[in-house]
Amino acid sequence: MTKSLNDAYAATKRIALTINGLNDPGATQPSDLQQSGTFPFVVVGPGTGNFGPSARDQQAQEHEITLEIHAPMRQFPKHFDELKAYGDTVASTFLSSTNVVLPDSDGDATVSQITNLSYNFGPLGYGTFETYGWSFTITVRLRIP
Repeated sequence: MTKSLNDAYAATKRIALTINGLNDPGATQPSDLQQSGTFPFVVVGPGTGNFGPSARDQQAQEHEITLEIHAPMRQFPKHFDELKAYGDTVASTFLSSTNVVLPDSDGDATVSQITNLSYNFGPLGYGTFETYGWSFTITVRLRIP
């Protein structure tokens, strides 16, 4: 990953983990998730974006980051209401002005704007483990100093 994409990914993950109740699976193997008590957990990764030189010249780059919130498929009824509530929580967390500007750990870039947040709710997967939940696509604009 390039520095700006890594910054966008890291900032998005930091914001997501401020949401009460979400866990980071870390290095937990998919086969160990059920026993580890990490549900619901959040996974953040790169989507699509713009690395073009014009974006660097303009001191801004835009990236789509995927944020997924997972619960075990076989416990669908147990987690449904809890998981459903995360839709509004994620939207309000990421679209609130207090959480938009978030510098990366070494100060090289700042998420200056979230320009779009779209979602799907339904079946997901984590490795070979069947899950369901939210898949958000968050478009972030980075300001490069």
